[in-house]
Amino acid sequence: MFSRLHSGLSAGLLATVLAIAPPAARAAVITFDDIPDFTSLTNQYAAQGIAFANTTVLLAGMSLNEFEFPPHSGTGVASDDGGALSLVFSSPMASVGAFFTYSTALTLSFYGAADELLATLSSAFGSNLALSGIAGSAPNEWLQFASPTGISRVTIAGDVLGGSFAMDDLTFTAAGSPQPVPVPEPAPASLLALGLVALALTRRQALRR
Repeated sequence: MFSRLHSGLSAGLLATVLAIAPPAARAAVITFDDIPDFTSLTNQYAAQGIAFANTTVLLAGMSLNEFEFPPHSGTGVASDDGGALSLVFSSPMASVGAFFTYSTALTLSFYGAADELLATLSSAFGSNLALSGIAGSAPNEWLQFASPTGISRVTIAGDVLGGSFAMDDLTFTAAGSPQPVPVPEPAPASLLALGLVALALTRRQALRR
């Protein structure tokens, strides 16, 4: 009897937790693996609501020197071409991030809907190339920024002439998407109290019989 009652209480608690916990936000990821080698990237990802400028796709085993700039996943990366790489979103994003391998220090600038500067991020090193990067560095450094007001544009500046970094697995979440909220686990004292209540109810039912 006690085990059946305990299972019922656990199921009820689980149902309550599932009811109050909002769904986790789903981020979109662009891997650049579906674009031909050495293609200038502009509006190929318009369906995902993003446009690029000063961007070229490079593939491992072809135009990309994967020994120094290993992709984070797959074979394709996006590289700066002729200046700072630019991303423009058709609707504001709550967060934007990507993995970067670079030969010179990077500066990421994030802008809002009114083209106001929200924040800037800098790479951790002056170079994190796989073979010749600065000691202590590693390729594919993750850089991300989140804004409650929404991100509409991002620029990523390395060498003024371009050709200085590889960006992979560009990840972004639309503004207004529900964010995952951690649900606290029941404290040991609460679990003990539930057990005592269950035991008392079981004994009371047995005495009545």
